[in-house]
Amino acid sequence: ARGFGGGSSMKVLVTGAFGFFGIPLLRRLVGEGCEVVAWGHSPRSPAAMAAVPADVKIVEGDVVDGPFPPHFDLDAIVHLAGGGGPKEAAARPILAVRTGVIGTQRIVDLGGICGGVRRTIFASSIYVYPPHEGLCTEWTPTAPETLYGAIKEAGEAMMKAAGGVILRFAHLYGPSPIRLDSVMDRFAQATAAGWPLLVHGRGTHPMDLLHIDDACEAVVATLHTERPPAIVNVGGEVATTLQLAQWCAAIGNGRIQTGEIEDGGDPRRWLDSSLAAKALHWTPKIPLREGVESFVRGIHP
Repeated sequence: ARGFGGGSSMKVLVTGAFGFFGIPLLRRLVGEGCEVVAWGHSPRSPAAMAAVPADVKIVEGDVVDGPFPPHFDLDAIVHLAGGGGPKEAAARPILAVRTGVIGTQRIVDLGGICGGVRRTIFASSIYVYPPHEGLCTEWTPTAPETLYGAIKEAGEAMMKAAGGVILRFAHLYGPSPIRLDSVMDRFAQATAAGWPLLVHGRGTHPMDLLHIDDACEAVVATLHTERPPAIVNVGGEVATTLQLAQWCAAIGNGRIQTGEIEDGGDPRRWLDSSLAAKALHWTPKIPLREGVESFVRGIHP
């Protein structure tokens, strides 16, 4: 693997390494030839643990109050740990703040301690933006409406001050040993089980969705880029919840149930990823419908 525009094999520490995003990223970095250190709480599922590449050095611990891992002459840190997504943050706000704010400051401190760390990448979110008509660019003012978004915004401020690179990801979906509580995952699981696909209201709510493999490629592209921008949007394609349900239902001959609850999901927001294309030479490669159908077929018996 050649990082930062050139050089030899990179040594990369990944926090939140055993989550939905973390395990696919570990596999992708190992495939890239990186020496990878995974810091976090090992998954309880044997299947999830078996998905972690054997070459990965595992450091069991907590980013908030656990001891710093051995430095391993690190070149880069990819900070994924954040206390879960919007629903987890709302359900367990103290844990989310501790992990997302205090934990992020500790990663900044770790980067300062390890003098060889030349790049720290922070996984932020579309949720830092307010509801917005049209595309959100990196210059769209942030104004999060959720605790999760506010935690990510605070993490961004710490990372920006420390010279880190901030990647603002759209809604992620796709295969991972760790499930993500999301609309797309619920549709896929309902299709596999033969249950009705529950769509709120008329299903007109749009979502910006990005396949997990494309998200991993964005991280790799950032590691390969010598001077990436400080903040980069990493968006996918937009579809309504009704479209997603229809694609899933067509695979399993499922039934869509609408109208029980009014649309009250995430407000309208989606990402302009033109800076990622220009500066990182990254664009999403997996078309949304193709990615959704492949994901559902991987679950559907």
